[in-house]
Formats: sequence, C-alpha cells, structure tokens
Amino acid sequence: MCNEAATFVSQLAWQQRTFAVVELHRLAHYPVRAQFAALGAQAAVRAIARVAGAYANRRATKKRAHVFRPHDAVAYDARLMSWNRDARTVSLWTLTGRVTVPYVGRPEDLKAVDTLPLGEADLIFRRGVWLLQVMRPAPVR
Repeated sequence: MCNEAATFVSQLAWQQRTFAVVELHRLAHYPVRAQFAALGAQAAVRAIARVAGAYANRRATKKRAHVFRPHDAVAYDARLMSWNRDARTVSLWTLTGRVTVPYVGRPEDLKAVDTLPLGEADLIFRRGVWLLQVMRPAPVR
C-alpha cells in the first residue's frame, strides 16, 4: 500500500508540476490520507518524501509520472520503527499493527547497530525474502 500511495502522490506531483517536498506535502498529504485510509500519517509523509526524492534525483522522470512497483522498498524512520538492542529485535509499523522481528548480521554490523544512532531503514524484498536495510544517519558537519 505504501508503494501504491507513492504512485498516487507521484501522479498528483506530475499533474501539478510540484516536485519540492514541502509543496508536495501541502498538495498531497490530505488527498493521500483520504485515498488510503489504512495508511498512517507518518507512512503517508514518508511516501510523499520518497516521491519528492525520486523526482529530485532524476530529471528524466519529470517527463512522465513515476510509478512505484508493488515490491519496491518501503522507507522507515524512527517513528515507524523502534529498536530493542538488548533483545536484538526491531518493532516495525505495518498496516495491521506493529510486528516485532529479530535481526541478525555480521559482527561488525551488529556492533554498529549497538553503538551508533540509527537513522532510516528500507524494507526491501529480495529473492522472496523481506530484509531491513539499515542506513546510518548522515554525519553532522
């Protein structure tokens, strides 16, 4: 549903020629929440930001509305996921409520999860398996 909502927002953006994240948020937030009632507010915000990012990164996509595939990555932020480092679990927002799943990784990855502040993560689908790809926050300069 998140990718379906992103496609909906992308069509609005393209029709209105509005691609900046703030203007796109003003244009699309209430329509996407009305169209996709099961989608939480923060998930709608992430879909809008994802659309703005897609248009900002690719000039060619401004020739037509970008379409997000059903199994494209879904962006998660601190409002959509929470970590229990002691139990090595992560709680993720879903359409049907939160789910808690264990996580694994290489020793250096687990050390990074244990010691660094966590930024965003993408829920990705690869070879029939859902994976959470964690990104470190950008360094403050």
